[in-house]
Amino acid sequence: MKKFLLIFSIVVVLAGILILSGCPTTEPTQPTTPTQPTTPAEEEELPSYTLKFGHIGPPAPGGFATAGVVAFAEDLEKATDGRVTVEITPGMAPPTAYDDLMADMYDAVFFNPVQCAPKEFPMAGISTLPWTFPSAVTHTEAIWELWEAGYLDDVLYEDMKVVFLAGDRASGLLMSETKVTEPADLVGKVLHTVVGMQDDLYKALGASTDTSISAGEVSGALADGTLDGNVKGYAPLEGFGWCEHAKYVTEPLMGSVFFVFAFNPDAWDRIPEHDQAIIEDLSEGNHYGWIAGDFMEELCASGEVCLLVDHGATFVEWDIPAVEAVLNDAGIWTDWIDEREAAGLPVIDALEMLYEFLEGEGVAPPAIGWEP
Repeated sequence: MKKFLLIFSIVVVLAGILILSGCPTTEPTQPTTPTQPTTPAEEEELPSYTLKFGHIGPPAPGGFATAGVVAFAEDLEKATDGRVTVEITPGMAPPTAYDDLMADMYDAVFFNPVQCAPKEFPMAGISTLPWTFPSAVTHTEAIWELWEAGYLDDVLYEDMKVVFLAGDRASGLLMSETKVTEPADLVGKVLHTVVGMQDDLYKALGASTDTSISAGEVSGALADGTLDGNVKGYAPLEGFGWCEHAKYVTEPLMGSVFFVFAFNPDAWDRIPEHDQAIIEDLSEGNHYGWIAGDFMEELCASGEVCLLVDHGATFVEWDIPAVEAVLNDAGIWTDWIDEREAAGLPVIDALEMLYEFLEGEGVAPPAIGWEP
């Protein structure tokens, strides 16, 4: 009996040691209640921070870039419950806007590729096709069609995060003293133009051009006679004071630029993935591009009033056959196409899509040596 009690005691002690040491027993364990998946905020508290946005419009409220950029900034702040705030710097000089973005001086910038970085954006010059965009809204719709089809420059798809694109109305020719209706009227005149196709067009028509000065410097150059004229859309006229120096305005409108609002790639990588998803959701469908395009068209109408009513400018029209004959002889547009074809860019497909869209809007293609 004593031996039995001794053996039993040893077994009890050994069993206790096993239990205390955490070794599994043969008894099944009860299943635990599954936990709910954690949200990003529960995993780690998302940071609060400020993003710096820049745009090239006039610094005054109502600048032509303001509507889309401000609407996006307000929606981003709201979507993040104020955790992300935005600081907007207006009035950047167009030639440096893209460089400032790539230098990470701003997290995102509203800029026009043609004027800011023509070598990096060879397809962006498609907007300078003459006689095309009767409104900023039409231009915005057209350029978004090309964007969605993948026909714009690779840098827009690969080297930055594009939030929206927007187009201006095509550009009128604003002259301080000279009435221009045919190419001969431009001989010896100095114009401010946009780099690329627009610059080439007006050189072919007989003008000298200056692309070196910023939009904010144009008014002073017109006032002191350094420039005789300016080739621009009507949206920014009041903000930059150009109405004050235009005695004659030549239409139809010819040549334009589109605008991009995009994040610097390094700045984009610094944004938490949760906030990146919010931005991607907000930017879906070019919503802010439509806002910017509508606002630009309103400003275009205001610019016309500024010219006609406030400053009494006289509107005249081109002798279109004479202009087209000069451009055909110069081969400006066909050279532009050939250069891009040789570089392997999808210029023919892009032009065919653009022409199809514009013809659907009732815009006839120009007679400048190439048809889709």
